[in-house]
Amino acid sequence: MGTGTGVLAILAVKLGAEHVLAFDNNEWSVLNSQENIVKNGCADKIELHQAELGKIDLPQCDGLAANLYRHLVIPHAKDFVDCVRPGGWIIVSGILKYDADDVIQPFTALGCTLTDRLDESEWCAIALRTPERS
Repeated sequence: MGTGTGVLAILAVKLGAEHVLAFDNNEWSVLNSQENIVKNGCADKIELHQAELGKIDLPQCDGLAANLYRHLVIPHAKDFVDCVRPGGWIIVSGILKYDADDVIQPFTALGCTLTDRLDESEWCAIALRTPERS
């Protein structure tokens, strides 16, 4: 989500993902992502769309990476958790470190576990695991 240059989608494939859905609402980002995906030999495994979060169906998946601002992550936390299989991972980045607690809270309220947080300058990335369901 918020694929930007496509780097996270490409990395997912390079790390073994069989299929990646990548999208961004910015036309330039989608064009740039497409170019990078082709240059990295990943076009057969990455499905790329120009779309708005909330207007695209999120498929069931093993993990999700979102490079989005807090005002997009927080209201969609339940959607993120619902689409990730039990015990899967959610990584959110593009978060100001001052907003991290506000971003983490809706995920932990839904049963997710915070597994890691990386701060750099004023930004942070947050890694979570979705709850195991019985």
